[in-house]
Amino acid sequence: MIKKTILFDELEQFACEHACHFPSGSETAWLNFVWSQFVMMNQASYSNEIGRHIVLTRFLSLMDQINDFVCIAFSKKQPFPYKEAIEKLPVSTFRLGQMVGTDHKIFSGDEEELNRSALRHLLDLERPNTYNLIFRIFGGDSGLVVSLFILPQQGLDYNSFEELYEKYSPAVLKMFELQSSSSPFSLFTNFSQNR
Repeated sequence: MIKKTILFDELEQFACEHACHFPSGSETAWLNFVWSQFVMMNQASYSNEIGRHIVLTRFLSLMDQINDFVCIAFSKKQPFPYKEAIEKLPVSTFRLGQMVGTDHKIFSGDEEELNRSALRHLLDLERPNTYNLIFRIFGGDSGLVVSLFILPQQGLDYNSFEELYEKYSPAVLKMFELQSSSSPFSLFTNFSQNR
């Protein structure tokens, strides 16, 4: 079976229009880098329409988690663009229904609310997988925080990530130790899991 891959070029316009913005304005470059890593890890490939929608859900989950991060780190709340995702990517409401199955707690409201709740349900199911992939890319919580806080201020040169990580990681860990006795990124992950 022939596999296809969704590259960032196909997602970039949607990301530019709907990703929650970092103060540095580098959210699209960050998403592009992370998605390129997803492509290399074979997490952006599919062989049928259900697979395509799983990959789209993975990308939307990535955007959703970054929106949560920006909300916590910079006190910027932005509603997630459910309707726009369905219309612009496009996400098939028929495929959403197939993916959700018969989870009855989702079936309520008008068509727009039904689509929103189905997509929200699928994003929540994908969230742990997406977080684990991001975690692998940046080598852990402190690496992820360095990539989100410090790398954008340094011009998003991913070739210098290891050097920046070594330089800033101890300070990031210390900052989070003061706020939490568990994982340095637990404030974010707890928020993400308990919306």
